[in-house]
Amino acid sequence: MADSKREAIIKRVAAVLAATAGVGGRVYRSDPEAVDRDNHPCVLLAWTNDQATPETVMQAERTLTIEVSALVRGDQPDALADPIIQSVHALIMADCQLTGLAIDTAFGDARFEVASADETAGKLTHQYLVKFRHDYGNLANPI
Repeated sequence: MADSKREAIIKRVAAVLAATAGVGGRVYRSDPEAVDRDNHPCVLLAWTNDQATPETVMQAERTLTIEVSALVRGDQPDALADPIIQSVHALIMADCQLTGLAIDTAFGDARFEVASADETAGKLTHQYLVKFRHDYGNLANPI
């Protein structure tokens, strides 16, 4: 069975983010993998919401909320995460249509969190809103 349009979008974003500067290709879709000290710095990718807009006839128009986080450890974690998240942003926004999978991608909210660890850990998260469509009867239909 083919991937749903949502899964295809997430896989495309993950592939794009593999080129993120400063993380050596460490892009994860799961928190447990990413929190291991040996995996920092890294990028964590997750989708948090998939909202429908039902006005489109015979198609479902959706807005997929994706969160991309730069996870770092060290003094001034916000400063350490900044160049990584700048690279993330440039890579995602360079192709707002994600090779034809999306109608558009917009930048949403950003937030920063600090956690105590053997070194200070930080997580800088950017939210992206990906608009896309699929056929009502088929989640994988690439309208």
